[in-house]
Amino acid sequence: MNRLADAAADAVGASHCLSIKKYPDGMFNKAFLMTMDDGQEVVAKVPNPNAGVPHFTTASEVATMDFVRSFSIPVNWVC
Repeated sequence: MNRLADAAADAVGASHCLSIKKYPDGMFNKAFLMTMDDGQEVVAKVPNPNAGVPHFTTASEVATMDFVRSFSIPVNWVC
């Protein structure tokens, strides 16, 4: 978990993660709300093994978000 928190902090340019809150498990992901030392919040998702190959499931989600964004619909960014 510490490595995930460090990676999330690096991704948004924060020094470190102050707190981690676990969201309820979904069918395909575990999700965590991470609050950084500068006040930014990051949602970190970890795919469950039943979701498929992690690289492809995450790439599919990112591609879908990019597609929706192309219609000027506001969508959060994935780092």
